[in-house]
Amino acid sequence: MPLALAYIGWQVTSSLESAKLNQQYVQIASGILSQSIRKNEEVPPIRRWAASVLKKFTPVEIGENEFADLVSGKARTSSDFPYVEATAFVKPKTAKVGEVVSFIADASGGNGFYSFFWEGSDGLKSFYPVIDKRFTTPGVKKASVEITSYNQTIKREVSIEITP
Repeated sequence: MPLALAYIGWQVTSSLESAKLNQQYVQIASGILSQSIRKNEEVPPIRRWAASVLKKFTPVEIGENEFADLVSGKARTSSDFPYVEATAFVKPKTAKVGEVVSFIADASGGNGFYSFFWEGSDGLKSFYPVIDKRFTTPGVKKASVEITSYNQTIKREVSIEITP
């Protein structure tokens, strides 16, 4: 039984790390695709790689026409979108050991589509804007969230005191 739990824990950790790496690839690709191409300039091959990364990791299917627009530079870039604004907070403000604590992130601006990555004390990790956690030990618990919209990323940090 302990080996099975250890294996499941390893699988979850590996999955989270893989998703974080994929998110970083998407950020790199978005940065490449946000660079404009001058008229009569040849399209750099790296743009095809970047468009392929987005096509592979986006939850929305990218059609052939959209793919061609990404490669050619006709698709909109982050400069077309407003800056990402974000807030993060914890509810309640203080909690006791064993009580549910909610970590909440919200965003606006950007292109309207957001990815979230929470990471913090006592194994706190999530790709959702809201995560509930029960802490088993007292102390100050910290968390940070990275919120990405297109190739804009903003980071917010929060903390909460857990009492016995």
